Amino acid sequence: GSLSRSGYRGTMHGVLFDMDGVLVETLSFHGVAWQRHARDVLKISISPQELLERINGRRTAESLQLLLGRPPTSAEVIETETVKEGHYRELAKGHLKPVAGLPEYLDWLDARQIPYCVVTSAPKDNVDFVLGEIGLAHRFVHRVLPGDIVHGKPHPDPYLCGAKRIGVVPEDCIVHEDADAGVRSGVAAGARVAALTTSESSERLTAAGALWTVSDFREWMRLSETVLQ
Repeated sequence: GSLSRSGYRGTMHGVLFDMDGVLVETLSFHGVAWQRHARDVLKISISPQELLERINGRRTAESLQLLLGRPPTSAEVIETETVKEGHYRELAKGHLKPVAGLPEYLDWLDARQIPYCVVTSAPKDNVDFVLGEIGLAHRFVHRVLPGDIVHGKPHPDPYLCGAKRIGVVPEDCIVHEDADAGVRSGVAAGARVAALTTSESSERLTAAGALWTVSDFREWMRLSETVLQ
């Protein structure tokens, strides 16, 4: 259900969306692909807990460092991005759909001329794949990809860059996230985070700094009428 920090009101002049777990629910496909890659290539096993704590919301290089306990080589990063992401796209093809309420929410933002941007830790091939699969590529003109920033989530860089892309100060932006690392990134950038409970618990997301947690965009649109001016 919804959690809201009571008494908070503010405006929304820009919206920054994470992709995986926010625009689409992809964690199960990523989980299977990561576990297969870890077993076959990295020769380690990954627990569901590690998937949430070390992988969800982070760039490949940062996930590998946490899993291996050392900085990965550039060859390991490239191999993971091709092999593991290839598994993921095969698994997910034809099975992705937008999180409930997303198309209506984008229509609502467009009608009010509120700019938005996707800010993701996913490699470009995955971004093109996901947005293509859910038919929303044309809606996301503004994108921040891993190559656009120096430090990935939970560092504030990604969301600072996203706010700059749409020309709105972070304090006037709402960030939609599903991962602890992403929520921390949004909060550190100075934005307010409305997190989706598609991947992680409401408690964990709130502990990371989310002001609100909702199950999907239908719930957020209802809640936003009361918490935003």
